Amino acid sequence: MTEIGVTFGLLVTGVGEGKFLPKLFQSLRDVGPFRFEIIRKIEQLRPRSSPLPQRLAMPSGNIPLPTRDEELGLWVRGYLQTAPNRMVMVIDDLEFDWKEKAAETFSRYRLAINTIIKDPKMQRRASVHFLVMMLEAYFFADSKAVNEALGAEVLVSDYTDDVESIRHPKGELKQKFHGYDEVRDGDEIIGRLNVEHVLSNTQTCASLRTLFAWCVGAILDFYPEFQGQFPDYKLEDGIQFSVTNGQLTALKCN
Repeated sequence: MTEIGVTFGLLVTGVGEGKFLPKLFQSLRDVGPFRFEIIRKIEQLRPRSSPLPQRLAMPSGNIPLPTRDEELGLWVRGYLQTAPNRMVMVIDDLEFDWKEKAAETFSRYRLAINTIIKDPKMQRRASVHFLVMMLEAYFFADSKAVNEALGAEVLVSDYTDDVESIRHPKGELKQKFHGYDEVRDGDEIIGRLNVEHVLSNTQTCASLRTLFAWCVGAILDFYPEFQGQFPDYKLEDGIQFSVTNGQLTALKCN
């Protein structure tokens, strides 16, 4: 029997995210029986600049070893197959050096998933999202959370522009708070981060808003009675990330 609720499995590329990223979704967990858990930390995939490498065979025979792309698809499929109310999110940092290759990076992740998962209904239960340009960017949109977590006035006020435009937010945070540790301090900050506040400006945080819009859409697909009970993430009038928001449409395709 399927347990009540929706469980989101996270495949992440960052060390800190692998420790505490489920805390980012506390405001969703407060709404109902919705869980977020780490499946595993994975290596980043980036657009290929050369042909596919020749595949090696298993030592005991001729079965090819899986590539990183195939491994990703197999992990996603394996997780989704265990229960019909499970969803998967692949969450990667989109650093400055790769921002112009966001669409190509997204396509490689999606191809890895869709090549292994043939069923369109199962494909739509998996999604790919980006933290732009990394998780620490969103800390700059909630100075209260940062200052409370670090015990000092590290950020005088919230960043006035789009935090997803900060070139290297982790580096900037380390300059403002010497000794900043991305795991220890990141854990403290993410536990206090007010996502509704971070997304309060409709013209900022397109990628993060798209991620939360996908989560809300996935939940409503199972439990439409929760409509109107979510925090105000500005999903109706806020900007979305054009690279990843097509997955919101896919959710509605039965």
